Amino acid sequence: MMRKERKIIKNNIIKRSVITSLLLLLLAINLASSTLLVSGEAGGTGKYLEINFISLSDTPADNAALLASDCEVTATKISSDQVFTYAASNELSYRQKVGAGTVLLDANADEGWEFCHFIIRDAEFDDLSEYKTEKNDIVEAVFKREVLTSDITVYVEGGFGEVYYQGMLVADQTNNAENPVIITVDYGTTPRFEFVPAESYHLSSVLVDNSVYMDLILTEFTQSYEFPIIAESFHSLVVTFSQDGEAVIPYGSDITVFLSNAASLNFNYVSGGTAYGNEIFSLLDVVVWSITVQVDELGDQTIVALRYDPSKVPGSEEDLRLYRCDSEDAELYYKSDVNDDGVVNGQDDKIIANIVKHPKFWDPEENPEYDIDGDGFVNEIDLHIVNSMKNLDLNWIDITLYVDTENNIIYGVTEHFSIFRGR
Repeated sequence: MMRKERKIIKNNIIKRSVITSLLLLLLAINLASSTLLVSGEAGGTGKYLEINFISLSDTPADNAALLASDCEVTATKISSDQVFTYAASNELSYRQKVGAGTVLLDANADEGWEFCHFIIRDAEFDDLSEYKTEKNDIVEAVFKREVLTSDITVYVEGGFGEVYYQGMLVADQTNNAENPVIITVDYGTTPRFEFVPAESYHLSSVLVDNSVYMDLILTEFTQSYEFPIIAESFHSLVVTFSQDGEAVIPYGSDITVFLSNAASLNFNYVSGGTAYGNEIFSLLDVVVWSITVQVDELGDQTIVALRYDPSKVPGSEEDLRLYRCDSEDAELYYKSDVNDDGVVNGQDDKIIANIVKHPKFWDPEENPEYDIDGDGFVNEIDLHIVNSMKNLDLNWIDITLYVDTENNIIYGVTEHFSIFRGR
């Protein structure tokens, strides 16, 4: 009886041992499959942790920018406070031996970047703090490149007209300094604004960032402005429209104003004022404008640019002249300069007087320019006109004039002026 009881007890002990072993085995399996977020330590050595830096867009440009950034990830051992640093500037895929255990992962984004999340075994962790290392494990650190923007303040300071951006109306005369429009654009872009004046008005001036910025010679002349590559947080664009034939001149240096869509002036310094101008007459080979500038203080040089009709003006710089005259008789003066030497004097008088005495030597088809008043005859009236023009205050300014044949613009630099003519 005792032997049989001992056998039963022995069998029970064996059964309990088997059950205990099975429970321990199940417990071990359960621990191995637990979550990555743990607070305990694990044994083992020789474990590597690889961090892959990835841009959210995963474009070559952003990946290259990420490599050039100072974004980093640190892995701090919980047990020893040892810190392992992974820098994107080293390489986008970086592997270090950290050993077994639990580490604290922390991502630091460089300026212009934002940390998104970690990816571990296809799972995303936005705020992962503790991570149990595994042999040859890979953690992906995803960063997003921030899109920097700039605000452009736009308003119309005077006159009537509209301002467009990307084909949409953004401002008109109702948007003044007290009611501006803010246009937000991305860094790295070159925003372009179009100007549409009201009837009988034209673009007068464009003030960019408190300094008139528009080039004198533009492909579209006075119809648009394109900012250089945006790299600052704030910009401004102040547009002024004026009635045809006049322009408001803002205070400052390097000021470009437009009298109409066909003429512009650039001053190296002015103290503010008004410019007036109009085309006086147009002959086959002449462009004549009367321009008046009323300012308190005018700089040493003024650049004049005018549209021209290619059929009226030759394309050679040597054939162009700039005249200065304060008289409304400029057209007669031009015609009285019959020998085309830039001045009306006794030589011109002699030519006309000789034709008056010997009219048979004059061929109206070959030399129509000798008929000063255009009545079909060369007579005493023409001679009188030439004599009256001898003392007229008109001088040829010996400067180089340039022709922009692509845009049909003549331009030159002069100190003071009122008549501009190309010949």
